[in-house]
Amino acid sequence: MNTALRRIRDSMEDTMNEDSAIRTARESFDKTLATGAETVRGVQNGFTSALVNARDLNVRLINIARANTDAAFDFAREVAEAEAPSDLLQAWSTHATKQFDMLTKQASELTTLGQQFASTSSEPVTRRVVQGSKRP
Repeated sequence: MNTALRRIRDSMEDTMNEDSAIRTARESFDKTLATGAETVRGVQNGFTSALVNARDLNVRLINIARANTDAAFDFAREVAEAEAPSDLLQAWSTHATKQFDMLTKQASELTTLGQQFASTSSEPVTRRVVQGSKRP
Protein backbone atom coordinates (compact mmCIF):
# COMPACT_ATOMS: atom_id res chain seq x y z
CA MET A 1 0.00 0.00 0.00
CA ASN A 2 2.81 2.37 0.76
CA THR A 3 4.18 1.81 -2.72
CA ALA A 4 0.82 2.58 -4.34
CA LEU A 5 0.43 5.79 -2.32
CA ARG A 6 3.99 6.82 -3.18
CA ARG A 7 3.30 6.26 -6.89
CA ILE A 8 0.13 8.33 -6.73
CA ARG A 9 1.91 11.12 -4.84
CA ASP A 10 4.85 11.06 -7.29
CA SER A 11 2.42 11.10 -10.20
CA MET A 12 0.58 14.11 -8.74
CA GLU A 13 3.88 15.95 -8.13
CA ASP A 14 4.94 15.26 -11.71
CA THR A 15 1.60 16.57 -12.96
CA MET A 16 1.90 19.70 -10.81
CA ASN A 17 5.47 20.26 -12.04
CA GLU A 18 4.31 19.85 -15.66
CA ASP A 19 1.43 22.31 -15.08
CA SER A 20 3.83 24.79 -13.51
CA ALA A 21 6.26 24.43 -16.40
CA ILE A 22 3.45 24.85 -18.94
CA ARG A 23 2.13 27.90 -17.10
CA THR A 24 5.62 29.45 -16.94
CA ALA A 25 6.21 28.73 -20.63
CA ARG A 26 2.82 30.21 -21.55
CA GLU A 27 3.49 33.37 -19.49
CA SER A 28 6.92 33.74 -21.06
CA PHE A 29 5.44 33.26 -24.54
CA ASP A 30 2.70 35.84 -23.85
CA LYS A 31 5.28 38.38 -22.65
CA THR A 32 7.38 37.73 -25.74
CA LEU A 33 4.35 38.27 -28.00
CA ALA A 34 3.46 41.51 -26.20
CA THR A 35 7.02 42.80 -26.47
CA GLY A 36 7.16 41.82 -30.15
CA ALA A 37 3.87 43.60 -30.86
CA GLU A 38 5.14 46.76 -29.16
CA THR A 39 8.38 46.60 -31.11
CA VAL A 40 6.43 46.27 -34.37
CA ARG A 41 4.32 49.31 -33.40
CA GLY A 42 7.54 51.20 -32.70
CA VAL A 43 8.94 50.27 -36.10
CA GLN A 44 5.65 51.31 -37.76
CA ASN A 45 5.78 54.65 -35.94
CA GLY A 46 9.38 55.04 -37.04
CA PHE A 47 8.45 54.44 -40.68
CA THR A 48 5.53 56.85 -40.41
CA SER A 49 7.84 59.46 -38.95
CA ALA A 50 10.38 58.80 -41.70
CA LEU A 51 7.72 59.33 -44.38
CA VAL A 52 6.67 62.63 -42.81
CA ASN A 53 10.32 63.64 -42.58
CA ALA A 54 10.91 62.75 -46.24
CA ARG A 55 7.93 64.86 -47.25
CA ASP A 56 9.19 67.79 -45.18
CA LEU A 57 12.66 67.42 -46.68
CA ASN A 58 11.24 67.37 -50.22
CA VAL A 59 9.23 70.53 -49.55
CA ARG A 60 12.31 72.23 -48.11
CA LEU A 61 14.45 71.18 -51.09
CA ILE A 62 11.83 72.56 -53.49
CA ASN A 63 11.84 75.86 -51.59
CA ILE A 64 15.64 75.96 -51.77
CA ALA A 65 15.59 75.25 -55.51
CA ARG A 66 13.02 77.98 -56.02
CA ALA A 67 15.06 80.52 -54.04
CA ASN A 68 18.19 79.65 -56.02
CA THR A 69 16.31 79.87 -59.32
CA ASP A 70 14.82 83.25 -58.36
CA ALA A 71 18.32 84.49 -57.47
CA ALA A 72 19.65 83.27 -60.83
CA PHE A 73 16.87 85.07 -62.73
CA ASP A 74 17.44 88.24 -60.69
CA PHE A 75 21.12 88.06 -61.61
CA ALA A 76 20.29 87.49 -65.28
CA ARG A 77 17.96 90.53 -65.21
CA GLU A 78 20.67 92.70 -63.63
CA VAL A 79 23.20 91.57 -66.25
CA ALA A 80 20.74 92.28 -69.05
CA GLU A 81 20.05 95.76 -67.65
CA ALA A 82 23.72 96.62 -67.15
CA GLU A 83 24.78 99.65 -69.12
CA ALA A 84 28.49 99.61 -68.36
CA PRO A 85 31.14 97.03 -67.49
CA SER A 86 31.18 98.37 -63.93
CA ASP A 87 27.46 97.54 -63.66
CA LEU A 88 28.26 93.93 -64.70
CA LEU A 89 30.99 93.66 -62.07
CA GLN A 90 28.69 95.12 -59.43
CA ALA A 91 25.88 92.70 -60.37
CA TRP A 92 28.26 89.75 -60.30
CA SER A 93 29.78 90.76 -56.96
CA THR A 94 26.38 91.32 -55.36
CA HIS A 95 25.04 88.05 -56.74
CA ALA A 96 28.09 86.06 -55.56
CA THR A 97 27.81 87.50 -52.04
CA LYS A 98 24.08 86.83 -51.83
CA GLN A 99 24.49 83.29 -53.17
CA PHE A 100 27.30 82.49 -50.74
CA ASP A 101 25.20 83.72 -47.80
CA MET A 102 22.10 81.89 -49.04
CA LEU A 103 23.97 78.60 -49.65
CA THR A 104 25.61 78.77 -46.21
CA LYS A 105 22.20 79.30 -44.59
CA GLN A 106 20.63 76.51 -46.66
CA ALA A 107 23.40 74.05 -45.78
CA SER A 108 22.94 74.85 -42.10
CA GLU A 109 19.16 74.37 -42.36
CA LEU A 110 19.56 71.04 -44.14
CA THR A 111 22.08 69.84 -41.54
CA THR A 112 19.72 70.76 -38.71
CA LEU A 113 16.79 69.18 -40.54
CA GLY A 114 18.76 65.96 -41.12
CA GLN A 115 19.67 65.75 -37.43
CA GLN A 116 16.05 66.28 -36.41
CA PHE A 117 14.90 63.61 -38.86
CA ALA A 118 17.43 61.09 -37.59
CA SER A 119 16.30 61.76 -34.04
CA THR A 120 12.55 61.64 -34.67
CA SER A 121 12.72 58.61 -36.99
CA SER A 122 14.63 56.42 -34.55
CA GLU A 123 12.90 57.62 -31.37
CA PRO A 124 9.75 55.43 -31.55
CA VAL A 125 11.75 52.28 -32.28
CA THR A 126 14.30 52.99 -29.56
CA ARG A 127 11.61 53.77 -27.00
CA ARG A 128 9.69 50.55 -27.74
CA VAL A 129 12.81 48.39 -27.65
CA VAL A 130 13.97 49.91 -24.37
CA GLN A 131 10.50 49.51 -22.84
CA GLY A 132 10.32 45.91 -24.01
CA SER A 133 13.75 45.04 -22.61
CA LYS A 134 12.86 46.46 -19.17
CA ARG A 135 9.96 44.10 -18.71
CA PRO A 136 10.46 41.23 -16.29
